[in-house]
Amino acid sequence: AADAEAMFSGYSRAFYFTQGTNGYFRQTTAGGKTWFWERAEQMEMLLDVYERTTNAQCLIMFSNVFNGFLTDHGRNWHKNEFNDDIMWAVIACARGYQHTGNPTFRDVARANFDMCFARAWSTNLGGGLWWKVDNQSKNACVNGPATIAAYLLSQVCAEPKYLTLAQQIFS
Repeated sequence: AADAEAMFSGYSRAFYFTQGTNGYFRQTTAGGKTWFWERAEQMEMLLDVYERTTNAQCLIMFSNVFNGFLTDHGRNWHKNEFNDDIMWAVIACARGYQHTGNPTFRDVARANFDMCFARAWSTNLGGGLWWKVDNQSKNACVNGPATIAAYLLSQVCAEPKYLTLAQQIFS
């Protein structure tokens, strides 16, 4: 636990910064912001640390990184051609709602899952989601996270249709 805390603290000191209520992680100590999917995973990292420590500062950082994410990517992520990136962000936002009850996290997660599922689902090749909008390949890097995202949405939205979609994607 001490090593994990030391790593998180060092990483945050080196790479986390804020502009008002917008938080970001830098790519390097001298560089720009991390990419879409990396930010989604950094939001999950903050939630993982919170689950391990119950340090409320992690939830503040999560909210700040979410705000920064929306500033750069908007509430609708349809411009991102990588469907797996969107599912990682949906997972982070659904988990953020579970820990905070902030309905914005849930609503953004649901809207982007629905958009992504509508554009990516097909019965071709046995079903599943296309990896990118060019519909050239299907793989585990999109269908695994999409299954998890749909399951989490079934919990945070209390809508059985998402559990059905999780089972459909998994199958």
